[in-house]
Amino acid sequence: MNSISSLTFHGCCAVFHVYLVHWLMFEIGLEIVEMASFFTVWVSVFHLVMYLTLAAHDARQIFSTAKHGETSARSFDVLNNESFFGLFLHLSVVMSSFNQLGFWFLFYIDREMILPASVGVPPSHNHMLHSIPLFLALIAVNIFTSNFPNAKEERNCRSISQTGIKAVCLLTFLYLTFIWIVFELKGVWPYRFMFSFTRLDYFIFTFSSFLVSFLLCYICSFIETKIKNVKIL
Repeated sequence: MNSISSLTFHGCCAVFHVYLVHWLMFEIGLEIVEMASFFTVWVSVFHLVMYLTLAAHDARQIFSTAKHGETSARSFDVLNNESFFGLFLHLSVVMSSFNQLGFWFLFYIDREMILPASVGVPPSHNHMLHSIPLFLALIAVNIFTSNFPNAKEERNCRSISQTGIKAVCLLTFLYLTFIWIVFELKGVWPYRFMFSFTRLDYFIFTFSSFLVSFLLCYICSFIETKIKNVKIL
């Protein structure tokens, strides 16, 4: 895919997530701190930063080509570093998968376990928040491979996967620590199914979250490898 098409895709994805973040934080009617405790908000903000960074890379490639007739490829430059973008995209796929599986699993058991129906989240927004981001991230992985052909190499895939496990564990720790701090300060959990949690329940939940995150890292790495070798765009 050429840089202009890539920029268009990443720019549209960024605008999509700008809308989601704005809607979540300012229009759903909950307190800012309470909304920031939802994992969906973390996923949307992460994707927004990622797509803005990818769009910046595309814009730079277009500018460099127009000015010099060829693209710049300095390995020390973060906007031309395939490992940086590879890790970014790997994290986006893992976070989107966790968000999508976790939300819809609980939603179909009992939607009241997540948010009460009285909050009034439209069905379309449920899909925008919990379904579409994963598919956009998988398309972005394929575009990344087109822009960085070396990303297909087994050595690079393995390196990204190994670093990704550490990064996902860190993100999981940060998120769970954040919601614990919010609970200690405000006395509320982000999700209704957690309202009856004891401290022991929370630590069991923490262990389970790390286990699921760890497994998703391997599953997503496998899926990404397949996506990278398919000509989608």
